[in-house]
Amino acid sequence: MQTWLEAQDLGWSWPGASTPALEHITLSLPSGLSGLVGPNGSGKSLLLSLLCGARPLLTGSVRSKAPLGFLPQQAAEVRTGTVASALGFGTAWEALARLESGAGRPEDTDLLEGNWDLTERLPQALARSGLSLDPSREMASLSGGERVRVALSRLVLEGTKILLLDDPTNHLDATSRETLCELLESWDGAVLVASHEHTLLRRCARLYELDQGRLRLWGGNWDAYREGREALEASLDRHEADARKLVRQAREARQEAVERQQKRQSAGRKEAQGGGMPTILAGMRKRNAEGTASRLREVHDDQLDQARTELQQRSRRRPDPLFLDLELPDSSRGAVGLSDFVPCPAGTPLWGAPLSLEWRAPERIALRGPNGSGKSLTLRALAGQNPSYQGEIRRRGRVALLDQELGFLGEGSAREVLTRHSPPATTATEIAMKLGRLRLRGNRADLPVSSLSGGERLRLALACLLAGNAPPDVLLLDEPTNHLDLESVATLVEALRTWKGLLVVATHDADLLEDLAVGRSLELA
Repeated sequence: MQTWLEAQDLGWSWPGASTPALEHITLSLPSGLSGLVGPNGSGKSLLLSLLCGARPLLTGSVRSKAPLGFLPQQAAEVRTGTVASALGFGTAWEALARLESGAGRPEDTDLLEGNWDLTERLPQALARSGLSLDPSREMASLSGGERVRVALSRLVLEGTKILLLDDPTNHLDATSRETLCELLESWDGAVLVASHEHTLLRRCARLYELDQGRLRLWGGNWDAYREGREALEASLDRHEADARKLVRQAREARQEAVERQQKRQSAGRKEAQGGGMPTILAGMRKRNAEGTASRLREVHDDQLDQARTELQQRSRRRPDPLFLDLELPDSSRGAVGLSDFVPCPAGTPLWGAPLSLEWRAPERIALRGPNGSGKSLTLRALAGQNPSYQGEIRRRGRVALLDQELGFLGEGSAREVLTRHSPPATTATEIAMKLGRLRLRGNRADLPVSSLSGGERLRLALACLLAGNAPPDVLLLDEPTNHLDLESVATLVEALRTWKGLLVVATHDADLLEDLAVGRSLELA
C-alpha cells in the first residue's frame, strides 16, 4: 500500500513544561481513511499542525509525497467574505459576475484566465460536500456546519491528495455527517481525521492513538480499537496488581525478618544476663547480632526498593477526576418568549412562518434542525446577541449563551480568562484549584487560550460561564459537545442534571438530549 506522508521522531514541548507534549512520534500514513483518537488535551490538534507545517518542527522531520490540505477546528469560525472567496476564487467570481451583467472591466478577462468554467467547477465542488449554495452568498449568513463544508470544498478544488482534518463533524447534522463520511471514504489519496465521532471512526481502516505524548497504531476501526484497548487495560491492571502484591510481600518479609532477629537478640540478652556466659563472649555475640540485623535490613530494603520500582514502572498515570465548578442558583424565575419571530440573516427572513413560544424554568428544550435552519441565530437572538430578526423577544432573569465559537473568552491565558470571569473576591489559590480540576495545571494554565485543545477551551468556557460573577437563570447551549471526549460529555451531563433553571440546547447529539432528560423539542426546518 502506498505511503503518502511520513513523520520521523517528532517532538514538542510547551515553554516551561516539565514533560513533553509529544515525543518520538513516528507515522507512516497509507492510502485510505485513518483516524486519530485520544482524550481532550492529548495533542491531536498539535500533531496535525506539525504534520501540515502550521507549526515549526522542534525535532524530527515530515515528508509528504503529494499536495497536502488541512481543515482546522476553526473552519466554522470564518464569517468574512463570500462563499466564492472562501473557495479561493472571490476575485475571479466577481469579475465573472460583472462580465455577465454587462458591467465588465478591461482587466476582468485577465482575472478569469483559466477560470472561465467557474460556474460549473464551484457548484460541483460544493456538491461533493453536500452543499447547494450561490457562490455569491456571504459566509456570515451560513451555519457553522455549512462553513465547515465550504472549507472542505476548497480542498476538493485544490486537488488535495493528503487530507488532515481536525474534528470535521462538529457542527454537522446527521445528513451532512453521512455525506462527509462518504466523501472521505472515496478520497483519492490519504486522509487522517482527528475525531471523537464514533460513526466516522467506524469507517476508518486504522486508528492512531495519542496517549501521554506517544503514538500507537491500532489496526481496524473504532470497534476493533475499543476491543483491543479494553484488553490492554485489563493486562495493565493485572501487571499493576502483581507489582502491588510484590511490594506487599517484600514489606511483610522485611517485617518478619526484623521480628525474628529481635527475638534472637532478646533471647541472647536474657542468656547473658543469667550469668552463664563470659562477658567477652556475650559482647561478641551482641556485636554479631547487630551486624546480622543490619545486613538483613539492607537485604530486605533492597528487595522492597526493587518491588517499589517495579510497581512504579507498571503503574499507569491516571488523570485526576474531571470536575466542573457549577455554583448555579436554584433558579426557577428564568423565562424567554418569542412573538412572530423570524431570524433575518443579511436582512432576508429565513422562514416563511413566524415563530411564537413561551419557555419557563425548569423546562429543558431541544432546538433541532438541519444545518442552516436557524438554530444558532435563534439562540443568539434569545441571548440578545443577534439584532437581525423580526418580531418580539422577551427575557426574564439572566440569560447566558455558550456559542460554538466561544468568542466571549477573549484573549489571554486560561488563568487570566478564568480570573477575568470569576467574582472579584476569588483568590489566586482558588483560581489555581479550579484550573486543576479542569486539568489545566502548570504551564497549560498559562498557555494562550488559542493554544488549548477544543475540548479544553470548551471546559474553560463552561467554568467561566457558569461560575462567573452572575450565574445564569437561563442557559442556552449551542452544540455543547463539539470537541468533547466521552469523559468531558459525561461531566457536563452530571453538572447540569440537577439544575432547575431553563435549559435550551441546540445539538445533533441524541444521546446528550436523552442524558439531560430533555422533555420538549422544537424542530426548525
